[in-house]
Amino acid sequence: MNSKKRAIAFTAITFFMSWTLAGVIYFFGLAQSPLYTPLLVVYMLFPAIGSLITRAYTREGFKDMKIRLKLTKNSSKYLFLAILAPVVLSVLGAIVYFLFFPWNFDSSMPLVRAQYAASGIEASFDSIPKGVFVLSQIVTAVILGGTINAIPAFGEELGWRGYLFPRLLEATTPQKALIISGTIWGLWHAPLIAMGHNYGVEYPGYPVVGIVVMTLTCVCFGALLCFISFKSKSVILTAISHGVFNGVAAIGTIFTVGEYNPTLGPIPLSLIGGIPVIIAGVYIISKADKLFAAPAAEQTATVELKAEDERQL
Repeated sequence: MNSKKRAIAFTAITFFMSWTLAGVIYFFGLAQSPLYTPLLVVYMLFPAIGSLITRAYTREGFKDMKIRLKLTKNSSKYLFLAILAPVVLSVLGAIVYFLFFPWNFDSSMPLVRAQYAASGIEASFDSIPKGVFVLSQIVTAVILGGTINAIPAFGEELGWRGYLFPRLLEATTPQKALIISGTIWGLWHAPLIAMGHNYGVEYPGYPVVGIVVMTLTCVCFGALLCFISFKSKSVILTAISHGVFNGVAAIGTIFTVGEYNPTLGPIPLSLIGGIPVIIAGVYIISKADKLFAAPAAEQTATVELKAEDERQL
């Protein structure tokens, strides 16, 4: 079975499992229940399970799963990129959003203040310098995102970046591989977006606009994750980056006041708040032929593998 058919098989298996679970969540009204979070974690694990099933079904084995990580001087810079990029993109995205919608900005952080007031400790919040508080929130989000959040994120990364993207990279051009894998990743979220995940249900164009915006984000942020996994030859770093991104994505909401459209911002999974993510993704996609060029030895091995696939057809 060639790489294209393997990618199709993986996508079909993963979507079947994931969307079946989404249907169970929807029909039994579990999106508003305490079970939703653990079920969401299970949903995130299906791409990893899908990759294992596909590897077994196609008899390609379980080598080159990209789950090893050697921290050398070269790989360390990609660890730095994996952690720093989500923070920078999220903070810049929030700044861009508030430049477009200054009336939604409140430096007093009303959401946090309300939470502290509800706990009866508003005075302690007022005693903390705002810069120190925001920095502490970012550091906490990075630590939790790169550890706890990275565990379910690994379930996605083992599938999307560890299996699907490499197969597409063998089957087509780097640019097409980035766009196709990101689009598949985005559409995989569709049932969750339709149930209100990330954007809620009260925005213009629900749920189609939310699905489109999420898919655009997945194509662009996915391009960065593909670059990190390709260069580091590991999905460990992309799981960390994915987890950090999920952790810091809401940083802009602590300054938000009034009604706002979540598909526009301030989270980076949006059209305005996501402008830095979009720019980064478009740049990587535009330079894909150079950024994803394999060394001569790997190119020879790839040609031999394709030849072997063709002989097996």
